[in-house]
Amino acid sequence: MFQRCNQLSFEKKLTNPYNYSKDFDELIKKSRKDLISNEIDYNSFVSNQLPIIKEKKSAIILYKDHSAIGYEIILIKNKEASVSFSYIIPEERGKGYSAHLRSFFIKKIQNEVDKLSCMIKKSNSASIKSFNKLLRQYNCFYEVKTVRSAKGEIYEKYVVSKRLH
Repeated sequence: MFQRCNQLSFEKKLTNPYNYSKDFDELIKKSRKDLISNEIDYNSFVSNQLPIIKEKKSAIILYKDHSAIGYEIILIKNKEASVSFSYIIPEERGKGYSAHLRSFFIKKIQNEVDKLSCMIKKSNSASIKSFNKLLRQYNCFYEVKTVRSAKGEIYEKYVVSKRLH
């Protein structure tokens, strides 16, 4: 298992210590609407999955000027990583932070896993564009399939199987 980073800062130095759990809890509350819109049962998520995510520290928290502005939840099992959910607070969207968060994540795990997958809502063209740019940057071999959720939402499912050299 690789070491997970629960901090990413876009400043040269982050001098103040932070409380991972408190910052993450606040971001989860802020992302409630987004979680629900992605067909995640919020109450079940908070009760059942969030404690495990916190225990395993399988979320990367993004900081800007000492404030938590986003997170990405990563699940790893049997050398396969799955981006479970990404969130950037609304006032910081469109500034490239999500791409930096994903890039940081890929750098941390690229030698530790054989496969990466994620699903992006088809209507989220900015995230799709950003993820495709990242895949080109890392020269990855990947497949994309359009899938429909149980509730009828359409997603792009990415499966990245290796990095080309």
